[in-house]
Amino acid sequence: MGKKRRATSIDGQQSQQQPQLTSNTTLKDLNHSTIEKCNDESQPSFMQFFWEFADHDTNVRTSSINDLIAYIESLSDATTQTERLQYTLRRLIRGLASSRDAARQGFSVALSVLLQSFPQVTLQETIDLLNDYLQIRPSMKSVEQRDYQFGQLFGIMAIVSSKRLELECENRAKYFPLLILKLIEISKWKKWIREVCYECILRILPKVTNEIFLEALMEPLSSVLQCQREDFEPEQLQLHLGVSHYVESAQLTENKVVAQIFSKKTTLLTLANLKLFSKAFKASSSCYPRIHSLWYGLFGALLSQDKGEDRDCFALFESVWKALVDDLLLDDEHTTHERKGLVLKLFEMIVTKVPASVLHGSILSHKLVTCLCNNALKPSNYLHAAAKHCFQVFASSLQAEFIHFLEHQILFPSKLARTLESIPVDSTKKDNEHPASLLEIEEERDFARELGKRVHHIRMWALDQLIHTVSQVILKQDEENEHSKRWQEPLEFLISLAFFQRNEAAPQKVVVAQSANETRNDYGADRIWNNDVKTHPISESFRDALMKRILVLLSSNIASEIPKTTLHFAFHIIHKKLLKLCKDRKKSSKCTLQCAGGESVAKNAFAQIPKVASLVEKAHSNSKSSTENAASRKAFHLLLMFLSIQLLDASLSDDAVVVLQDLERSSQDLFNEKGAKSSKVDVEAPDPVAVLIDILLSMLAQDSSAVRNVVMHAFQSVLQLVNRNSLESIAQVIKPIIRKTNDEEEIEEGESSEGEGEEDEEEDEEILLDSEEASKALWDDVASLDRDDMALAAIVRQVKDKSARKNETKILEQRQIHFQLRVLDLLQVYLTRGSKQSFMLLIIPPLLDQLQATERGIKHERVLHERIRTLFKLIQSRAKLFVSIDSALKEDKLLVTDTVEYIVTAMITQNASKPTINVCISLLVFLVRLAYSQPTSMECVEGVMVRAIENAFTRKHGRFPRRFFEEFIARHHTEAIQLLLPRFCKIFDAKESERPHIVDPFLQSEARRLLTILVRSKPLLREPANTTIFIDSSPCIRHVIVSSMDPEPESEGKLPMKAKRIKTIITLAREYLQTCIKLQSDSCSADLHERLQKDMQTVFKALAPFAAASKSPVLGKDLEKLMSLQSAL
Repeated sequence: MGKKRRATSIDGQQSQQQPQLTSNTTLKDLNHSTIEKCNDESQPSFMQFFWEFADHDTNVRTSSINDLIAYIESLSDATTQTERLQYTLRRLIRGLASSRDAARQGFSVALSVLLQSFPQVTLQETIDLLNDYLQIRPSMKSVEQRDYQFGQLFGIMAIVSSKRLELECENRAKYFPLLILKLIEISKWKKWIREVCYECILRILPKVTNEIFLEALMEPLSSVLQCQREDFEPEQLQLHLGVSHYVESAQLTENKVVAQIFSKKTTLLTLANLKLFSKAFKASSSCYPRIHSLWYGLFGALLSQDKGEDRDCFALFESVWKALVDDLLLDDEHTTHERKGLVLKLFEMIVTKVPASVLHGSILSHKLVTCLCNNALKPSNYLHAAAKHCFQVFASSLQAEFIHFLEHQILFPSKLARTLESIPVDSTKKDNEHPASLLEIEEERDFARELGKRVHHIRMWALDQLIHTVSQVILKQDEENEHSKRWQEPLEFLISLAFFQRNEAAPQKVVVAQSANETRNDYGADRIWNNDVKTHPISESFRDALMKRILVLLSSNIASEIPKTTLHFAFHIIHKKLLKLCKDRKKSSKCTLQCAGGESVAKNAFAQIPKVASLVEKAHSNSKSSTENAASRKAFHLLLMFLSIQLLDASLSDDAVVVLQDLERSSQDLFNEKGAKSSKVDVEAPDPVAVLIDILLSMLAQDSSAVRNVVMHAFQSVLQLVNRNSLESIAQVIKPIIRKTNDEEEIEEGESSEGEGEEDEEEDEEILLDSEEASKALWDDVASLDRDDMALAAIVRQVKDKSARKNETKILEQRQIHFQLRVLDLLQVYLTRGSKQSFMLLIIPPLLDQLQATERGIKHERVLHERIRTLFKLIQSRAKLFVSIDSALKEDKLLVTDTVEYIVTAMITQNASKPTINVCISLLVFLVRLAYSQPTSMECVEGVMVRAIENAFTRKHGRFPRRFFEEFIARHHTEAIQLLLPRFCKIFDAKESERPHIVDPFLQSEARRLLTILVRSKPLLREPANTTIFIDSSPCIRHVIVSSMDPEPESEGKLPMKAKRIKTIITLAREYLQTCIKLQSDSCSADLHERLQKDMQTVFKALAPFAAASKSPVLGKDLEKLMSLQSAL
């Protein structure tokens, strides 16, 4: 009905004569007949503008509005432009009541732009059309009434945003009261629309003059607020605060009538009045997660003062915040989730508007911090996402203040921990009875234990937040001094807290306050060691977690430049602090600071770090002066600093000392100057690169991702120095784990249980002989009871020890697998960088063993298996790049042949799976081709291939895969002819009484099939050497063909040959004859020609009876084609 009514009102009226346009003619004077032309279908582009106003995309709506305004402005004819304006105005006002998609937003913005762009559209006409088209009638449905109310509201807001009210100087007294009274009327319709109406009123009010306010607006606005202040709703309080702010800014407080109704801001926001308005402030949380406009008006009025009134403004703001947030919304008895969520939103709103002193002084109160941390610590809380977002806003807007906040939570978490949800504390004490005092002691212990857990939980949360923030700051590519201080100060704080602790036995220091002119200490983190500041003791678990996170922070993304700077800065801090500690210890036995790991860690640090510092400076200076091995020098530089920091970790201190000593010797040998070479060479001295790789492997065995990152970066830097010895040490650690099988364990258990069973049977026989005497002796003899108890305890202890050993074995196996996975990561880096050393083949045997051992292993072993398969794929893809054999080096040739022999032996002796066989075949094809290309290694490869052929064809259940020969022939046919053809002929020539010979018809058929591929004429005749081999093998091939043709197999009691195998014989004969014919056609000697002629005649003679005896039509056709070759002789 509504759409039909709108259509008839605009377009369905009868046409009348068009009036004459004059200078005084308005849009209202135009007749509707002129608008019918706008609905003509000949103007689709003009109508398209209105269709796109309801699009959800803001860019589409904005573009359509701009196009519409540009189109109307482009019309040169005044009549047409007036017609378009008339239609556009009516269409936009009608569209304000539409609930389709984003129609209200689009049409209201378009109306505002239209009023701003065309002054001839008067405000009076617009208001009249709003009242006419959007008038609410009692017959309307509630949904339609709501749409019309929204249309009126959006129309008024469009008029206000068009800024036409400021230009109407003469009619200002008319339009302002008219619009505000209309908004008051709309606000009385429903409560949920009241907030928007009052907000629109407060937007219009600053533009109203004092006279208009006193004459036309004071009475209707005061009538809205005619109720007790205790009963104010949030919208009424919003309007009251806004009007009071306007009255104070317009200096209307001197008027007694106005001052009686609307108080000053300072008078209105006293503690007494805030308590009266508590109902309204509490009710404002009902619109969570949105913030009620009341709070925007309140804080906007408090924080929008001049700079000269900052102190008074913030003082009033602090008092209002404490009264409303701490005492009202966060009241322990009446608080709710919505009120807490409102507090979090309010904190996000004002966190960037107040200075740091106000933020830490009053805003971050104990209740607010408790609310933030309580919801941020537990993901299951209702406000966890809101608290997390609140901290993100805090960290992104005020990074330095957020870091200081987290440092304070790490140092002083006990106050916060005492108020986190429900710590059981009984304040009642009973000192009269002894059991009551014992109960109090138990309760105090439980309370201390629970408080320690809470403190640890809070510190771990604050630590994770601080580490994340510092890492984000470090990764920013900014070299300004202010930016460097942002990560240096918190990093210094974390290092001081992790590796050092306060000496409780030290005398207290007198803290002297510094004046404003004095400079800050170089290490401001030392403020945490002042004895007058009491902190909760730091637990060992928190210190261990802190150390691990610091090492991860220092080693993350270590390949970039900025993390290197952070590592150098950390090393500088530790080195300077240790020197200071050493001087303090020499002066006095008591100092305010000591190492957190104890005396052993302090001794290691005092002994090693000064030496390491000098070595670091030397390596750094050498890297600047010499460009040779610059990457390796930087790697040593980072390793030295990182390991020196590890010295302060109690669990890694002793290992770090050994590693540092080896690293120092290795670096001195590896980077020794050319002029500093000694005259005598120590032959038995270890290889420095091998020592370095051993150091990296020992560091890789630690369960630390930070150490893993450092080792990976150091290995990449010294990658070009890796030699045979270092690669052998890597190959040793990736060998498979040798463990006892379940059968062996059961045998050991069975042997022990059999001995125990025999003893038990003898004891049972003795007891059954005389039960009465045994029972009497059992009860009388106390020693026998003790022996039985001890025996039972020994059995239980044995079972526990056995299960503990099993668990320890499992843990050790898992650690070893994880260590091997890290070593495989190093090998992947080594292979990816394109190494060209042939001693890379050293890693193939242990990788194959590990691949075979982990085929059907546990979950961790399956991961290891997949990683090794990935490495083999990488080896195959880069095989031609990283292996180069020099003819002058015998070790490389022996290495290749040894690898080939190892793979063949493994394939013969082990029952491998298909994936493993595929890997071995690919490797073997490449390595055999590589080794056979060198004359000196041909004999070794030939011997290995003889073993492979014998195992594949002369044994009934040979394990060597025959698919290797197919792959080798397909990829390297020339080498296959030279290597395989004589060996196949040899096993065909062998008699049944000799060894080796082919023992199975199926294997004979497979051998003939491979022989057929070998004797093909086109690839065979390319090389003269291959032709010679074929001529020498021709009698054997002829014998194979002739002996395989048996015209009457049933007469000898044999089974008939299958058609598939007969076809292989025919194919072999065809390839052999074609090769012979091709060879005859080439220039050859008369003797060779006559010899080939006889061989072919022998084959044709054997084929004739075979073709006659064949009953298969398919084989008959093949034989006819084969016999047709006889005409070429």
